[in-house]
Amino acid sequence: MRIEAFTQYQYNKILGIEMRNLIGAGPRYKINKSEKIVFYAGSLFMQEFERTIDNNKIMSFQRLSNYLSFSLKNSTKSIEISSVLYYQPNINLWADYRLNSLTSVVFNITSKLQFVNSINLGYDSYVPSNISKKIQIFQMV
Repeated sequence: MRIEAFTQYQYNKILGIEMRNLIGAGPRYKINKSEKIVFYAGSLFMQEFERTIDNNKIMSFQRLSNYLSFSLKNSTKSIEISSVLYYQPNINLWADYRLNSLTSVVFNITSKLQFVNSINLGYDSYVPSNISKKIQIFQMV
């Protein structure tokens, strides 16, 4: 077990977020010992400060940030597949939660050149008006 801590600042007009600041900490557990495939689980406490496009007031929430993650590398480390799944409920209003999954495939072409293909799927039970509760983002870098 290890302790991890994080901070995050987010602005996303498409999601209706004028400002979101996060700070959190908690335990992280390595589930297995393999070098080719690694699984982690974590359950962290986070404080969230948010202002949305339809509410100029800064709201404050306490959430849990629970996650499972894995990373798989082939023997030559030329390909890596990784995924993380988050469940983030508001501890004072359990109907207010977020689900998010980020999965990536990385092709290491050379030691300094990569091709990354990723998909981010999310769901937020409480979003600003006129904003979808479902999020789908595809990226190729």
